[in-house]
Amino acid sequence: MFCVRCGRKLPGNYNKCNQCPPGARENAWYCPYCGAGVKKNSKKCDVCGKALDLSPAAYVKAAPEKLKKRKTAAVLAIFLGFLGLHHKYMGQQSRFVRRILWSALSAVVAVASLIIFRAGINPAFENGYDPEVLESMALFVFTMAGLVAAGTISLLISWIKGVAEGIMLLRKNNVTDGNGNPMI
Repeated sequence: MFCVRCGRKLPGNYNKCNQCPPGARENAWYCPYCGAGVKKNSKKCDVCGKALDLSPAAYVKAAPEKLKKRKTAAVLAIFLGFLGLHHKYMGQQSRFVRRILWSALSAVVAVASLIIFRAGINPAFENGYDPEVLESMALFVFTMAGLVAAGTISLLISWIKGVAEGIMLLRKNNVTDGNGNPMI
Protein backbone atom coordinates (compact mmCIF):
# COMPACT_ATOMS: atom_id res chain seq x y z
CA MET A 1 0.00 0.00 0.00
CA PHE A 2 0.99 3.61 -0.58
CA CYS A 3 0.08 6.76 1.33
CA VAL A 4 -2.65 8.72 -0.48
CA ARG A 5 -1.20 12.02 0.75
CA CYS A 6 2.52 11.71 -0.01
CA GLY A 7 2.91 8.53 -2.12
CA ARG A 8 5.31 6.86 0.34
CA LYS A 9 5.33 3.03 0.31
CA LEU A 10 3.84 1.70 3.55
CA PRO A 11 4.31 -1.68 5.24
CA GLY A 12 1.39 -4.01 5.88
CA ASN A 13 -2.18 -2.89 5.24
CA TYR A 14 -1.74 0.76 6.24
CA ASN A 15 -3.06 3.29 3.74
CA LYS A 16 -2.02 6.55 5.38
CA CYS A 17 1.29 7.52 6.97
CA ASN A 18 1.97 9.99 9.74
CA GLN A 19 5.20 11.27 8.22
CA CYS A 20 3.77 13.29 5.33
CA PRO A 21 5.40 16.67 4.75
CA PRO A 22 3.25 19.69 5.66
CA GLY A 23 0.76 20.51 2.93
CA ALA A 24 1.20 17.16 1.17
CA ARG A 25 -2.56 16.56 0.93
CA GLU A 26 -3.27 19.92 -0.71
CA ASN A 27 -0.58 19.53 -3.36
CA ALA A 28 -1.23 16.06 -4.77
CA TRP A 29 -3.06 12.75 -4.32
CA TYR A 30 -1.64 9.28 -4.84
CA CYS A 31 -3.11 5.89 -5.64
CA PRO A 32 -2.95 3.69 -2.50
CA TYR A 33 -2.33 0.58 -4.67
CA CYS A 34 0.48 1.66 -7.01
CA GLY A 35 1.60 5.07 -5.68
CA ALA A 36 0.95 6.90 -8.96
CA GLY A 37 -0.20 10.51 -8.81
CA VAL A 38 -3.97 10.93 -9.36
CA LYS A 39 -6.40 13.85 -9.53
CA LYS A 40 -8.35 14.70 -6.40
CA ASN A 41 -11.77 13.65 -7.78
CA SER A 42 -10.58 10.55 -9.69
CA LYS A 43 -12.74 7.46 -9.32
CA LYS A 44 -10.09 5.14 -10.74
CA CYS A 45 -6.31 5.13 -11.12
CA ASP A 46 -5.02 5.77 -14.65
CA VAL A 47 -1.96 3.54 -14.09
CA CYS A 48 -3.26 0.43 -12.29
CA GLY A 49 -6.97 0.82 -13.09
CA LYS A 50 -8.21 0.15 -9.54
CA ALA A 51 -11.20 2.00 -8.13
CA LEU A 52 -10.34 4.87 -5.80
CA ASP A 53 -12.08 6.31 -2.77
CA LEU A 54 -10.06 9.35 -1.74
CA SER A 55 -12.47 10.55 0.94
CA PRO A 56 -10.89 11.14 4.38
CA ALA A 57 -13.16 8.50 5.94
CA ALA A 58 -11.63 5.78 3.74
CA TYR A 59 -8.14 6.38 5.09
CA VAL A 60 -8.27 6.04 8.83
CA LYS A 61 -5.83 3.15 9.26
CA ALA A 62 -2.74 5.25 9.80
CA ALA A 63 0.72 3.84 10.25
CA PRO A 64 2.37 4.49 13.61
CA GLU A 65 4.39 7.66 14.06
CA LYS A 66 7.72 5.88 13.85
CA LEU A 67 8.05 2.33 12.60
CA LYS A 68 10.83 0.26 14.11
CA LYS A 69 13.52 -1.13 11.84
CA ARG A 70 14.19 -4.87 11.57
CA LYS A 71 17.88 -4.33 10.83
CA THR A 72 18.37 -2.32 14.02
CA ALA A 73 16.69 -5.03 16.06
CA ALA A 74 18.79 -7.69 14.29
CA VAL A 75 22.07 -5.88 15.02
CA LEU A 76 21.07 -5.48 18.67
CA ALA A 77 20.17 -9.19 18.81
CA ILE A 78 23.42 -10.35 17.24
CA PHE A 79 25.78 -8.23 19.34
CA LEU A 80 23.82 -7.66 22.58
CA GLY A 81 21.27 -10.47 22.38
CA PHE A 82 22.45 -11.99 25.65
CA LEU A 83 21.17 -8.84 27.38
CA GLY A 84 17.86 -8.85 25.48
CA LEU A 85 18.23 -5.27 24.22
CA HIS A 86 16.54 -6.20 20.93
CA HIS A 87 13.42 -7.15 22.91
CA LYS A 88 13.52 -3.74 24.62
CA TYR A 89 13.82 -2.02 21.21
CA MET A 90 10.92 -4.04 19.80
CA GLY A 91 8.68 -3.18 22.78
CA GLN A 92 8.62 -6.74 24.20
CA GLN A 93 9.13 -5.71 27.82
CA SER A 94 8.50 -9.04 29.55
CA ARG A 95 10.96 -10.88 27.27
CA PHE A 96 13.53 -8.14 27.89
CA VAL A 97 13.16 -8.41 31.68
CA ARG A 98 13.44 -12.22 31.58
CA ARG A 99 16.56 -12.12 29.41
CA ILE A 100 18.33 -9.40 31.41
CA LEU A 101 17.60 -11.17 34.71
CA TRP A 102 18.80 -14.51 33.36
CA SER A 103 22.02 -12.94 32.05
CA ALA A 104 22.63 -11.08 35.30
CA LEU A 105 22.10 -14.24 37.35
CA SER A 106 24.44 -16.22 35.08
CA ALA A 107 27.12 -13.56 35.31
CA VAL A 108 26.83 -13.34 39.11
CA VAL A 109 27.13 -17.14 39.45
CA ALA A 110 30.18 -17.25 37.16
CA VAL A 111 32.02 -14.31 38.78
CA ALA A 112 31.16 -15.24 42.37
CA SER A 113 32.27 -18.84 41.79
CA LEU A 114 35.53 -17.64 40.29
CA ILE A 115 36.20 -15.32 43.25
CA ILE A 116 35.39 -18.03 45.80
CA PHE A 117 37.49 -20.53 43.87
CA ARG A 118 40.48 -18.18 43.79
CA ALA A 119 40.15 -17.29 47.49
CA GLY A 120 39.68 -20.90 48.60
CA ILE A 121 42.56 -22.50 46.76
CA ASN A 122 45.47 -20.60 48.37
CA PRO A 123 44.98 -21.57 52.08
CA ALA A 124 44.91 -25.28 51.22
CA PHE A 125 48.58 -25.30 50.22
CA GLU A 126 50.01 -23.16 53.01
CA ASN A 127 50.73 -26.11 55.35
CA GLY A 128 52.19 -28.50 52.80
CA TYR A 129 50.44 -31.30 50.97
CA ASP A 130 48.11 -32.99 53.45
CA PRO A 131 46.14 -35.81 51.70
CA GLU A 132 42.87 -35.00 53.57
CA VAL A 133 43.10 -31.35 52.64
CA LEU A 134 43.86 -32.24 49.04
CA GLU A 135 40.83 -34.55 48.88
CA SER A 136 38.46 -31.89 50.18
CA MET A 137 40.23 -29.36 47.97
CA ALA A 138 39.60 -31.49 44.88
CA LEU A 139 35.89 -31.58 45.68
CA PHE A 140 35.93 -27.81 46.18
CA VAL A 141 37.81 -27.23 42.92
CA PHE A 142 35.44 -29.40 40.87
CA THR A 143 32.37 -27.78 42.44
CA MET A 144 33.60 -24.25 41.80
CA ALA A 145 34.77 -25.12 38.29
CA GLY A 146 31.32 -26.55 37.61
CA LEU A 147 29.63 -23.36 38.80
CA VAL A 148 31.95 -21.16 36.73
CA ALA A 149 31.27 -23.35 33.70
CA ALA A 150 27.51 -23.31 34.33
CA GLY A 151 27.39 -19.51 34.50
CA THR A 152 29.65 -19.11 31.47
CA ILE A 153 27.79 -21.70 29.40
CA SER A 154 24.47 -20.09 30.33
CA LEU A 155 25.72 -16.72 29.06
CA LEU A 156 27.06 -18.38 25.91
CA ILE A 157 23.71 -20.07 25.24
CA SER A 158 21.92 -16.76 25.80
CA TRP A 159 24.25 -15.06 23.30
CA ILE A 160 23.76 -17.85 20.72
CA LYS A 161 20.00 -17.48 21.13
CA GLY A 162 20.35 -13.73 20.51
CA VAL A 163 22.37 -14.36 17.32
CA ALA A 164 19.72 -16.82 16.09
CA GLU A 165 16.96 -14.30 16.80
CA GLY A 166 18.94 -11.62 14.94
CA ILE A 167 19.30 -13.85 11.89
CA MET A 168 15.56 -14.64 11.97
CA LEU A 169 14.77 -10.92 12.14
CA LEU A 170 16.86 -10.36 9.01
CA ARG A 171 15.26 -13.23 7.09
CA LYS A 172 11.57 -12.82 7.98
CA ASN A 173 9.47 -10.22 6.16
CA ASN A 174 6.37 -10.04 8.35
CA VAL A 175 7.93 -9.09 11.69
CA THR A 176 5.89 -7.08 14.18
CA ASP A 177 6.94 -5.17 17.27
CA GLY A 178 5.48 -5.58 20.75
CA ASN A 179 2.40 -3.52 19.78
CA GLY A 180 1.64 -5.52 16.63
CA ASN A 181 2.94 -2.82 14.27
CA PRO A 182 4.95 -4.06 11.29
CA MET A 183 8.70 -3.45 11.33
CA ILE A 184 10.35 -2.04 8.21
